[in-house]
Amino acid sequence: MDIAVSRDILEYEMYNANVFASEEKITLTQMAELLEGANTTCFTVCFTSKVDEAVVRERLAKCT
Repeated sequence: MDIAVSRDILEYEMYNANVFASEEKITLTQMAELLEGANTTCFTVCFTSKVDEAVVRERLAKCT
């Protein structure tokens, strides 16, 4: 079955976050600024961070 969709609907009404033109590594501050100004822009965010053993020990030591 074929479905015809007008070009206007494709350009202005259909969104897909898995199709992107670029990938960037940015700081958390830059991410906050980007999210604040995103409005209705569709994008995917992937957070990764390195585990710091000293920080984990310190936090666990503070737990009671």
